[in-house]
Amino acid sequence: MSTTEETTIIPRTADDPTDAETTAVLAPVPAAASELGWCGQISLGHQAFVGLGAFTSAYLVTDLGMSFWFAIAVAAGFGAVQATLLGMVSLRLTGLYFALVTLAYGAFAENTLFGITSLTGGEGGKPAARPPGFESPENYYYLCLAFLALVIWLDWRLTRTKGGRAMAALRENPRVASAYERGILDLVEAGVLRDRVGEVMTGVVVEVDEKKPYRGEGVVAGPAVEARLEGRTPLPLGEEVSVELVEADIENRRVRFSPA
Repeated sequence: MSTTEETTIIPRTADDPTDAETTAVLAPVPAAASELGWCGQISLGHQAFVGLGAFTSAYLVTDLGMSFWFAIAVAAGFGAVQATLLGMVSLRLTGLYFALVTLAYGAFAENTLFGITSLTGGEGGKPAARPPGFESPENYYYLCLAFLALVIWLDWRLTRTKGGRAMAALRENPRVASAYERGILDLVEAGVLRDRVGEVMTGVVVEVDEKKPYRGEGVVAGPAVEARLEGRTPLPLGEEVSVELVEADIENRRVRFSPA
């Protein structure tokens, strides 16, 4: 589906001898560009990332008259913004739940965002001129082939870097994955809350230490954050309480609340 959305923005005619070959070359690009498999995650929303990126680049080229190469860069940045926003929603989820969130986003984009005719051109798609020097079907095919080769090479190189080995470790060791995920979440939460230290919020006690019942975990809304909760008296598990944010340390990736 994502490949269809990506290639329909390019004008095609019945006498293009390399039309099928170009489509076949473009098909593996979204899969090759995905690194989630190395982390043991499954993403089912690639049609949204690829489709919206393709429609955005076509809009810039066709409607705004911008350069093909500039439009490609903007489309890549737009995809990064999508991934960041979706990650903020699904960062706490893994396995099937993460896959369902990405699937839901893909369906949402297909049924709503893809229907914005000013951006997508409607059911017929939005035509976009091929880049200078690659107007012929044969030249455009080789451009797409080179792009696929670049994506595969970057993917291969990434797996041999320190970051790539870390992703493999996340996939193979659930404890490492959990610790890494917790560290990322703590960093994001500390950054979001750093200007709200001293503020009183409403939260729910979701976990209490059996040996030290005055310590546990609490969840607050607006933004939704789960963090350490420490008081002087036993915490009421499952009850709503008023809590004060006493620490949001980005450097040490730590967020801490106490009962107000």
